[in-house]
Amino acid sequence: MTNRLRLAAGAAAFSLMGTASAAVTSDTVTLSLFGSDGTSTWDRSPTTEVAEDGSFSLNMPDQIMPTFDTEFIFVQGNVDPIISANFSVTNTTGSIQSYTFIFTLPVSPVSAPSISGGSVGITATDNNGDGVTVGPAFLRPTYAAQIDGSDFQTLDVRFTDPDPFDSDTQSDRFGDPIPSLVTGSAVTSTIGLRYDFTLTPGDSVGITSVFVIVPEPASITLAAAGLAVLGLRRRCP
Repeated sequence: MTNRLRLAAGAAAFSLMGTASAAVTSDTVTLSLFGSDGTSTWDRSPTTEVAEDGSFSLNMPDQIMPTFDTEFIFVQGNVDPIISANFSVTNTTGSIQSYTFIFTLPVSPVSAPSISGGSVGITATDNNGDGVTVGPAFLRPTYAAQIDGSDFQTLDVRFTDPDPFDSDTQSDRFGDPIPSLVTGSAVTSTIGLRYDFTLTPGDSVGITSVFVIVPEPASITLAAAGLAVLGLRRRCP
C-alpha cells in the first residue's frame, strides 16, 4: 500500500471527524471484524476507547490463517458515524483465492435526510514475478458501504498488472466531495465496510477505504432554527 493512499485516507477521515457533532453515549466502542476465504475465517470483536469528540482508532495484530495473512489492520472513525479501514492481505497459497472482509461499527442513529460519501483504494503487488490480478468475488462488487447490515453503495475496483514484481493502484469513490450524496436512508444501529475480491497466488493487496453518513446540512439548519424559535417562545410571557 502506498504512503500516498494512507495519508489521503487518514486526512479525509480526520477532516470529516471534525465536521461531525458527536453524540457520545459510551467511553468505548466494540467493532466487529470478519475475514474469510469461504472456508477459513477470523472473527474478532475488539473494544477501543472513544474520545470526547466521538472519535476512535484501533490497531489490530496480524491475523494468520491457512490460506491468507492479514496485516496492518487499522480502523478509525467517529460514532457520528464515520468508519475508515486500512489493511493488507497476502494469498499464501498456490492458487487464486476469493476473500470477504467485513468491518462493522455500532453508531449513533442518523435520521433521514442525510448526506454520505465513501472511497476505496486498492494497491496490488506481485510478489513472485508472474503478475497480479484483483477481481470480484462471490458475485459481489469489490467494495460495499453498508447501513444496518445492508449494502448502501457499491464500487467495483478490479485490475490486472502483468509486469513482474510490479504494483498497481486503482481507486473509486462516491458522494464526491465526501460527503455530498443526498440520500433518504437513515441509520439505526451500524455502518460498515465490506470487501469481496479474488487475489492471485502469492500476491498481496493493500486496501484503504472510508464511509461517512451525516445529517443533511439543511436538516441541521432547520433543527437549529426550530430550537431557536422554541427558546424564544419559552422566554415570551
